[in-house]
Amino acid sequence: MDRSWLKLKDRFCPQYVCGVDAFIQCAMQCLDGQGRVRCPCRWCNNCSFKTIELVKVDIYNHGMVPDYVRWVHHGEPAVEIGSSGPASSPPHLEEEDNFFVDTNIPTMLDD
Repeated sequence: MDRSWLKLKDRFCPQYVCGVDAFIQCAMQCLDGQGRVRCPCRWCNNCSFKTIELVKVDIYNHGMVPDYVRWVHHGEPAVEIGSSGPASSPPHLEEEDNFFVDTNIPTMLDD
């Protein structure tokens, strides 16, 4: 599905309205026990649960998080069907690139 509408500035143009409607249809399948769903507007960033009506208002008022293109909190799988791995794989690290390991952590915790 085309998600280019997420980056549009005019939140009331026909393409944006159709995109919001498609999102709402998807989100309706993921209501919690209180009839709420995560709000993907720029302010809430999928951290707040709201009714579908409030989510729609927030998307029009604040815009939707532009890089939320795989709606994993709203019913889409995290892995694309037919793919062999996650939607975005972490970069490959060589064994000698193990710069994330800090052997002084236990010493620092004792301080």
